[in-house]
Amino acid sequence: MLTASALLSYLALRQFRSELEPELYKKGQILGDSVRRHLEGVLAYGLELDELRDLPEYLDSLVQNDTTILYIALTTPDGRLLQGSQGTPRSAAELTAVPHPHRHSLSIKRDGQILAQLHLVQDSRYADKRMQSIRLDILTVVAIGSLIAYELLLFWTATCFDSPIRCLQAMATAIRDGEYRYRLGSENKGPFRHLAEAIDQRLDRIAIGFAARVPEFQDAATGCRLAAQSLGPLSYHHPIAAIRWPFFMVIFSDALSVSFFPFYVDSLQAPALGISKEILISLPISLFMLVWALALPFAGAWSDRRGRKIAFLVGAGITAVGLLATAAAETLLSLLLWRSLTAVGYAIVFITAQGYITDNTSQENRTRGMAGFVSAFFGGMLCGAAIGSILAERLGYRATFVISALLGFLAALFVLRFLERGRGGSLRRLRWADFRLLWGNTRFMAVALLAAIPSKIALTGFLYYAVLLHLKAIGTEQSDIGRAMVAYGAAIVLLAPLAAGLVDRARQRSGFVVLGGLLASLAMLLPYFDQSLLVAVLGIALLGIGHAVGVPAQLALATEVSRTEVERIGSGTVMGLFRLIERLGNVSGPLLAGTLMAGWGFQGAILGLSGINLLAVILLTLLLSLTASRARGGDPA
Repeated sequence: MLTASALLSYLALRQFRSELEPELYKKGQILGDSVRRHLEGVLAYGLELDELRDLPEYLDSLVQNDTTILYIALTTPDGRLLQGSQGTPRSAAELTAVPHPHRHSLSIKRDGQILAQLHLVQDSRYADKRMQSIRLDILTVVAIGSLIAYELLLFWTATCFDSPIRCLQAMATAIRDGEYRYRLGSENKGPFRHLAEAIDQRLDRIAIGFAARVPEFQDAATGCRLAAQSLGPLSYHHPIAAIRWPFFMVIFSDALSVSFFPFYVDSLQAPALGISKEILISLPISLFMLVWALALPFAGAWSDRRGRKIAFLVGAGITAVGLLATAAAETLLSLLLWRSLTAVGYAIVFITAQGYITDNTSQENRTRGMAGFVSAFFGGMLCGAAIGSILAERLGYRATFVISALLGFLAALFVLRFLERGRGGSLRRLRWADFRLLWGNTRFMAVALLAAIPSKIALTGFLYYAVLLHLKAIGTEQSDIGRAMVAYGAAIVLLAPLAAGLVDRARQRSGFVVLGGLLASLAMLLPYFDQSLLVAVLGIALLGIGHAVGVPAQLALATEVSRTEVERIGSGTVMGLFRLIERLGNVSGPLLAGTLMAGWGFQGAILGLSGINLLAVILLTLLLSLTASRARGGDPA
């Protein structure tokens, strides 16, 4: 796949470059002729060029709306500079120094008399810039395509190879133990279908031969059982692979909009509520997180009652409908409604996938199952953010949302075909007494309020909101914004498993939590000193490193400091409440960042977010140290 992609990319780039230069020249000619005719139409009323007060603004608007143009200038017939857009050289001599293929000079006439020369100068490096951007897009697509292919390959090999081989192994074991009444069946046996049919036919012939004598034969010596009526086909279901691919697709579909969603919100009609634009843009993000958090407990209970397959189908369908409606939204109010609907479907899919893995794993392999869940989640986020930015730049925001919806429907079809119907276990319902019990655990609440919530504020407020608006403000292309966000997901995917292993072996897990918080604070502070794209990418990557180190340790530390509560109400209830408190950070992050940006700009916002995170780390360290000292002294925390 990589070789074919590289060859096709090379051929496409070579063809594109050969056709780009002539098209750029034609475009410059057409635009220059359009400006010339427009100015000649104005001058036909008897006005002079020096009387056109808005001429510089008009030329500036033309340059700003076309990235291929460096500047547009007007000179007198004898070569003196009259007017020009921003970026125009101070002397007319510099205009004529530009190579001819990038400069278009046209005469502006009135009644046959030349009044001025129009010079439209195109960016000589535009073609190289576009080629570089396309190369990066191709590399991004190939890299993300490889990750997607890997996810699909896991599903395909598990379904077409692993499951049939396990069925063959079970059949061989049954025959070895003297049981001949099972059949393999050809359904879902993939490339082993013909082998399965041949084995079943041979067993049928053996059974028919003995059925002619007695309905059932029992050999006392060997203990073999043969019967004309089989016990049915053997099957093996691979639960992790069956849920991982459709779950990845749903996460991927929603993540396609992560890199441009604030800009899409900004393009819609907003009611005059007397609220700053920055806060209005943050509302849909915060509302999505709020509805997602509130829907999780109800979605989990409903998934337990209705079964995982039906729940996932409904959740994926609701998510797809919400994304499709989001593409058609015209106002901010309608967008809030459709994003809330999408959040409900997203919550159903999220909790159903988690419950399905819990149902189909034991204590021995549950950690590995959950690792696959986390990998699919962050892999989908990483791939979606990168591909979505490219699609948005090429096709537009609304078309990208339509593609997202189609992927959501496709995930539902996969579940309909491959996921087995099943019900979750009976889970203990949350009670108000559970909240009161954990509220009295100072160390647990310290981890939840001073570590988990600030981490989510950094994620949604800094990464999903403030950095996106900042990169757009400094003129970063949409595809580059998407690639910048990949730095966070890549750090999580690469370092989280390693960090989780270190956390499991460490005795002082609080150290990882504190270190992760300090790295996150430093990450958000970096763009305060330098607002360039490179520093923003470094900050995003460092935030990913901080969360890879600290977030896994938060859950482990929360479990460690709440052992008494775990024994009384169960680990699932404790972790559910921890996650519910954590969602407060998801909700408040965009609103907090928007409020800070409205009052103090981007630099003030990231300084405030970094300061809040650092203050939380300091308080957490003091509280954990104080409560640990009291516990050692016999005074319960």
